[in-house]
Amino acid sequence: MLWRRFFIALISVTLLVVTLTLWEWNDVMGQYVSSQHGRKEASSGKNILSRLNAHHNSDDASFLLKRTFKLPAPKYTKQHALQSGWVEDLKLLLKTLSTTRLSIVTASQEHKVVVLNWLISALVKIKPPLENVLVLAVSSSLYEYLKSRGIAVIYVDPMSLISSQAVETFDSIFAQIHVVRLTVFRLINHWGYDVVMYDSDAVLLRNTQPLFDMYPGADLIGSAGVGPEKLNSLWGRTLCTGVLLLRATARTEHFWTTMSTIASHLTDQGLVNEALFRMHIEWNMTEAKDKTLAIHGISPRYRLQSVILSEEVICRYTCDVARKDQYFAWHKPAINKERTVKNKIDRALDGEVWYLVNGWNSATNLTGLRWLHSVTR
Repeated sequence: MLWRRFFIALISVTLLVVTLTLWEWNDVMGQYVSSQHGRKEASSGKNILSRLNAHHNSDDASFLLKRTFKLPAPKYTKQHALQSGWVEDLKLLLKTLSTTRLSIVTASQEHKVVVLNWLISALVKIKPPLENVLVLAVSSSLYEYLKSRGIAVIYVDPMSLISSQAVETFDSIFAQIHVVRLTVFRLINHWGYDVVMYDSDAVLLRNTQPLFDMYPGADLIGSAGVGPEKLNSLWGRTLCTGVLLLRATARTEHFWTTMSTIASHLTDQGLVNEALFRMHIEWNMTEAKDKTLAIHGISPRYRLQSVILSEEVICRYTCDVARKDQYFAWHKPAINKERTVKNKIDRALDGEVWYLVNGWNSATNLTGLRWLHSVTR
């Protein structure tokens, strides 16, 4: 009897050691995969502008992971929201990428000139230009226009995602864009790709890739915001979704799962920060007191790592044209939250970052980068 008890105890200890080893190995591999994303992107390939039209020829779109997951705002989305054609288009497009990172700017027809100005900044003005840039159009007219100009674009109809019960809640295109963006970005992460979301008025001054590579272990890296107000008061800063990298890691999966439990009607920035709050993110408060420093945060349970960048690198309320050379992006906020096209143009003019020529809509046979160069000041 004694030897049996000894044998059972030995097996129990062995299983415990193996479990702890695997747990630690999983964490190490999570950090390794995150760092490898940055290294892989350093050896860049061709831009998807030249390959988007060919991706429909692919007959193998079976790389969708066979595991269930919830959408970021399940209370407000349709049950079969992911059965639309754009999901297949997105999967096929991702297979054409030469790196594991996609940069996305979202826009509606109303803000066509603003997104064109952003594309010029990202693909013409900065050196080297961003790679794997995609426009996420929420209006069919913008989609058709950009497609005719040879710009990489997919169209997601907000009404294909938002449930009929939530239409009144998301009654503006601005509110609908939040649902679309989070849904698309959640899918991209789920499929194993990093994604950077850009607001169309976050005009790029330098390639952000080296900036993100400074934090290879971070799962989320974003510019500094001031909302939601309650979390800004608690933390000193919040993550702004105007420029935000979401790396595809096991830890980020926990982040998305947490977001899916939030039932409140919040903006995408509100949902991102609320999810971090519910994951008990702990920020380095010494860094938070100095606006010139980035703030590092970690979730003790999930080990999710987040970084809020300094306004010295992506300006918001501190935007100063005299210091423009030090910024990676000019993202001057709207006064009184005015989001009109004129206001966005005026803010770009303030920073001398309005690049679109007046006669940009004249008839031409040029497409792609050649066309963008032709409408650049």
